[in-house]
Amino acid sequence: MKHIFFSTFLLLCSLSVWAQIPTDEEKIENYKEVLTLKKDHINANKELRQKKEDSLATKKAELKKLEGELNVKNDSLTAIKSRLEKTATTLTSKNEKLKKKQEEQKTTKADLDALKQKRKTDQEKLSNVTTKLEADQKELQVQQKQLEEHKAKKATVDEKITTNESSFNSKSQEIAKKQANLNKTRQSLGVKEKELTALKDKEQTINVNISTAKVDVDTKYQKVSDLSNSMTNSSSSLSKQMTALAEVNKNLSAKTKSILDIRTQIEGQEQKLKNSNLSKEEVKSIQGTITALRSKQTGLLSEISTLNNKLKAIATENESIITNLQTLEKQKGTAITDLNTAQSKLASLNAKKKTLDADIKKTSAEVNRLTQEESTLQANLQQLDADLAKLKTEKVELKKELDWVTAKYNAASDKVATLKTSISQGKQEKESLEGTIALDNETIKNDESTLNDLNQEIPALSTEIKNLNATQTSLNQKEKTTNNEIEVLEKKIEELKLVNSRLEKELIPLRASDNIAKTLFQGIDFGLQGNYKSANSSFKKAYSQEPKSKDAYYLAGYTEYVLKNYKESVNYLSKSISADSTYFDAFFLKALVNESQGNYSGSVEDYTSISNLDGNNVKAYEQKGRILNDFLMEFDLACTVWDKAIKLGSEYATKRKEETCNIPLSERKYIIAQITKKTTDDGYGFSETKPISVGLKEDQEDRANRKANMSSYLSLLRDAKGHPITFRRIRSCCPYESKSELAIDGMALVEEFQITYRDDSGKKYTKMLYLTYYEYNKPAVPVGLKTNFPIGD
Repeated sequence: MKHIFFSTFLLLCSLSVWAQIPTDEEKIENYKEVLTLKKDHINANKELRQKKEDSLATKKAELKKLEGELNVKNDSLTAIKSRLEKTATTLTSKNEKLKKKQEEQKTTKADLDALKQKRKTDQEKLSNVTTKLEADQKELQVQQKQLEEHKAKKATVDEKITTNESSFNSKSQEIAKKQANLNKTRQSLGVKEKELTALKDKEQTINVNISTAKVDVDTKYQKVSDLSNSMTNSSSSLSKQMTALAEVNKNLSAKTKSILDIRTQIEGQEQKLKNSNLSKEEVKSIQGTITALRSKQTGLLSEISTLNNKLKAIATENESIITNLQTLEKQKGTAITDLNTAQSKLASLNAKKKTLDADIKKTSAEVNRLTQEESTLQANLQQLDADLAKLKTEKVELKKELDWVTAKYNAASDKVATLKTSISQGKQEKESLEGTIALDNETIKNDESTLNDLNQEIPALSTEIKNLNATQTSLNQKEKTTNNEIEVLEKKIEELKLVNSRLEKELIPLRASDNIAKTLFQGIDFGLQGNYKSANSSFKKAYSQEPKSKDAYYLAGYTEYVLKNYKESVNYLSKSISADSTYFDAFFLKALVNESQGNYSGSVEDYTSISNLDGNNVKAYEQKGRILNDFLMEFDLACTVWDKAIKLGSEYATKRKEETCNIPLSERKYIIAQITKKTTDDGYGFSETKPISVGLKEDQEDRANRKANMSSYLSLLRDAKGHPITFRRIRSCCPYESKSELAIDGMALVEEFQITYRDDSGKKYTKMLYLTYYEYNKPAVPVGLKTNFPIGD
């Protein structure tokens, strides 16, 4: 099979080094070659089917014979298993009986040993109990004597404790009285200390207030002083301004007088001009004098204007100074009032402080007296506490002595009671042990008799079990042998079934192929005669006869390709691949058809499918790299794919990599043949600040190709229903900075296009789309549009 699809692909790719799409004549020649190969293939399938049919019949007969032998062996195995089950049942019964006897023997022996041990232990206990009973009786006499001695000593200590208790109570009452006096003194002292603390707090507050009042007086005094200085300065400024005002008025009067004199002179000269007897020289002289006087008049008027402005400025400033003086006068009056108030407050605070100092002195003297009285009472109380502590110590020592004597008395008393109880229990235990030993002697005699009977029964049972085990071992060996023989037969049967199953599966497509062979032969003959439509009809008839015929779909797809019905061709080739997912011929042809209609991404997917099926298929790597590099501009990925082809010995991939992969990205030529990505940026292409970059890396003069690349991009865009958009160029606009070779003085332009398209509901939209041919960035499909082939998300 492999030689067919490789031959087909070599025919498709043999036209040039670059493996470009074949011409129509080459397509037909390749098509006829494929038809001839398919015809030979169908004939070969017929011969192969007959051989497999014969082999299947032979294998079925062999399978039937083996199944008969297996049934015989299974019957024999069943008989052996039946005997084994009977023997096993008997053996189990005997083993259970033997086990019970052995358990009984073991239990009886253990009971016997335990009774003998118990009898020995009981005898030892009896001896110990007797010895202990005698010792307890002697110890009782000693403990009763000690009990009487401890009783007398306890009475003496009780008397000492009573005397100590009386002294302790007397001292405690005296301490209570002293403590009451001390508490009363401390209470009075606490009250006076609180009064003194309150007076000192009040003193501290008054001191703070006095300090604050002093600062306030100083601040207000300084404010009055500052206001007085400011008024003095303002009065001085006003005096200077009045002097300047008088000087300006004086100058203004002088200038005004001069203007009046000049005006009189001009009128006199003008009167002279009215005399008609004047010569030209005299008229000219008079006119010159008038001009000079008027010029002087103009200058004086300018000076008067300047003086008037200065006069206004001085007047304005004088008004400001006077207003300021009035304000300062008011502020000074307020400041003096505030100063008097602050000084009064300071005097009042000083008087309060004097009274407070006298109160503090008096209270301090009272606190000192009470403190001295407290010290005296504290000393007396400490002496009484020392006496009481001594009595407490004595009391504790007596209590310890009493506890010790009491403990000894109680211990002796308990010991006497314990010894009496122990003697009573010892007598009872002695009687009990003597009775138990008598019973144990009787039980030991009975167990020895039972053990002798069991020792005689167990050997006979063991002999019977040994014989049954020998029989079972023999039957197990026979069962194992029979099982091995059955396993061998079952393995052979399973192998034959697998062979038959495989032959049946292999015959399914061969029989199906044989069923439609006549129809396929007819279609192939039409194709070889050049009657492609009739050939196509025959191939369609063939797959209607057998819907899973990969060859019928493949030949129909090839015929549609020759007839240039590319979409139909891809549809049939896809069905051929569905019928056989490893059909390389269909994958290679589908890749070529996709390339023919511009679906370069689809072509890459087909070559990838071939590589996944056969990792050593060098032609798939070569052509995948070519599409990625030449049409999709995935340069790095193309070089990676060619590397795989080079490892498989591809000269084509080696040459292409040398020619293209070593070219820097900045020097590559970009020809837009397909758009392979989307964008989520709403402004992409629809804003003059985000134009779509579709330039070529060409010479500076190659503007035509760059503009052609814009047309190629726009031609690949589709609306929501897959229809081409309409577009027309509006203008060049929107200059921006660019490093492109085409840029003039570092500035490039954006091309504005008007595009028209429809959405899913058929609503028509007209928008402006902005492109630039000065740079290239792999273009995407703008939001709301599609391209000629689907793009994955």
